[in-house]
Amino acid sequence: RLTGAIHVYGGDFFSTARSEWDAETLNEQPYDVEKNMRLFEEFGTA
Repeated sequence: RLTGAIHVYGGDFFSTARSEWDAETLNEQPYDVEKNMRLFEEFGTA
């Protein structure tokens, strides 16, 4: 299942508390910077 979104952020993205939604369970959880950086690296080189 693919989803997409465009988000516009002002200020420092990493210093503000954010949330994300699990792709499988659709549950909201705190944004995990380290996990997402790994995913961007992994899929950016595929």
